[in-house]
This record gives sequence, structure tokens and C-alpha cells, in this order.
Amino acid sequence: MTNLAPPYRVPVWDAIAREADLEVWLLESDERLRRDDNNRGEDWTTGDRGSPYATRFLPNRVVHRGEARHYVTGWIRPSSLRGKDAILLGGWDSPAYWVASWSAKLAGVRRVGFYESHRLSQQHHGGPVARVRRAFFASMDETVVPGVAARDALVAEGIDPARIRVGFNAVDVEGIHARTLAARRTADASTSAAGHRLLCVGQLIPRKNVASLIEALAAPELADCTLTVVGTGPERASLEALAGRLGLAERVSFLGYVASSDLPGCFAGHDVLVHPALQEVWGLTVNEALAAGMAVLVGEHAGVTPSVRGMRGVSTTDVSVEGLRRGILAAVPAERIDAPEILTRTPAAFAATFLEAMLPELAARD
Repeated sequence: MTNLAPPYRVPVWDAIAREADLEVWLLESDERLRRDDNNRGEDWTTGDRGSPYATRFLPNRVVHRGEARHYVTGWIRPSSLRGKDAILLGGWDSPAYWVASWSAKLAGVRRVGFYESHRLSQQHHGGPVARVRRAFFASMDETVVPGVAARDALVAEGIDPARIRVGFNAVDVEGIHARTLAARRTADASTSAAGHRLLCVGQLIPRKNVASLIEALAAPELADCTLTVVGTGPERASLEALAGRLGLAERVSFLGYVASSDLPGCFAGHDVLVHPALQEVWGLTVNEALAAGMAVLVGEHAGVTPSVRGMRGVSTTDVSVEGLRRGILAAVPAERIDAPEILTRTPAAFAATFLEAMLPELAARD
């Protein structure tokens, strides 16, 4: 049970469905997703996608609070869960997840939580919200986390480490790698900016800190660098104006929204992904760029950072203007990585972590 069907999760669900009878319950309908201005295209809808698992939309209403959406459902009858071995709950901060958890407990179904946040992205380290969060995960039979930062956050809240399974947040690394290689073979490689072509992918909102990246690019020693910004959001006009005021209009381009299936074409024409966010639960564009063979400069505030630190091509930075300037200067000129280490972090490997938590008898047999 989760809110959305993002394109990066589908390969994980496909891998789970090859080993188990999977049903996915979604809280966001395609219709509501299409109405919202949320930097998400058709690749985030289920549409007529042929899947090896059943999909069900749960009726609910949404309460908006900043970027967050909280889902309120009616009672879920325990009978709808009888016959299931386990339920994986993709969140904790909506009443819908609590209702599903209580119903699963009544039905005698194993409950597995999924927690992605970390200490630097958590909004509450104490008080009633933190106590409620801790109570939710303490009630789970097990919890899966996508990396060490999320594990450390739960352990700091008193969750038993023995009931936490650590996976590695996954995208279709092999597919991205192959499509980027194909795009590079057909791309025009003759450019004076080769090695200095920067890419930033994400929503254009204050938290993503794109303004600091543009300001860093104005440093004279980075005059050979270009920047392509992919994504939409309310800050686009002000960011374009900032680039103009700094005399960077010719070196900074804005592509708008690019579907996940088309990103390898962007990766093929760039050398360094810069992830300057002030706060980020994970940062899957880092996985994608590494799979494409790009170098990556990622801020210390992203959940992905402890999990990729030390991989070839990865540099970390503080996300001030000066920190980004220094980080970019050290990262360029960047060379392509032909055999990225992240290619071993596949959706199938992440799916295996979920299966071990939901069906421990499978892990025992293996």
C-alpha cells in the first residue's frame, strides 16, 4: 500500500511479482495526479500499463500541508486482507496507513513498514509527531529502509535494529546504462564544453536550492561550465531571471519536465550531475546519473549520500554557493565511468529485501 506508482518503483514491484502474488493498493488516482501541478508526467500514472500484479485504487480524501499530502480513508475491512501473508505499508504519516495497519493486525497479517527519511530530512525529532512515528514503526513486524541513513534515524528513535532490513534504493540501473550508451553513440561528441557540462534534475522549488547552483556558476573559474536544469515548478521564472542578471543566460538552459524514459538522452550529453538540495529524503537522480556513467556532486543533506560515498565518480559537498563552487571546480573536467559500481544495485536486489521482510520463510529456505 502506497500513495503513487512512480516509474522507478515499477521495476521493483515487477521483481516482487515474479516471486509472489502481489497486489498494489494506491492512494493517488491517475485522474487526480493529472490535475495537479506536481512535476510529474504520464510516466507516473498506471494508465494501461501491463503489469504482473493487480492494482487497486483506495477511495480517500487528501489533506495538503506544504509539499506533504495526507490521505484519509474509510475503514478497511479485515476480510479484505484475509488470505494475504503480509502487507507492506509505504508510509506512516497518513491516517490511511494506520487504518490499514490496524486492519492487518485484526486479520492476523504480517505488517512490514517502509521508511525513507533520515535525521537531516525529518521535520520532527521530538514531541508528539516523533512519538507517533516511533509508535508506528515499533508496531511493525519488520521495517525496510533504503539505506543506512534511514536505518540510523530509526535506531536513534529506539527501534530495534534486528527488526530493520537495509536495502539499497533502486532504479532500473541496467536499462538506464544501456539507453545512455545508445544515446551517446548517436550524439554529437564535438563540443568545447565536454567534461564541464553540468546537469540538475528536480522540482524548481526552494528546497532544491537551484538558485545557489546558478550563483556558484557565476564564478570566473567556472566560465567553461554549462548547466542544464530539468524540471518544473514555481521558481522557474525567478531562476531564469537570476541566470540573466548574472550574465549566464547563454550558459544555463531550462528544459522543463522530461519523462524518466527520456532522461538517458539528457545524461548522454552531460558530464556531472549536481544535486544541491537543502533537504532530500533520498535523491534517486543520483542513482540514475551514476548508472549512466556520469560523475555526481551531491550535497551532504541527501539520504543517498552515505550510501554512495566512496563510489567512483561521487563527490560530496556542502550546499552553500561557495561549497558548490569548490565542489564543481574539483569535479571538472569529468570523465565517463564505463563500469559504474551502482549497476549491482538493481531493482531485483531491492525486491529481495522486501520479500525477505514480508515472507521470512523464503529467506529461511534460501
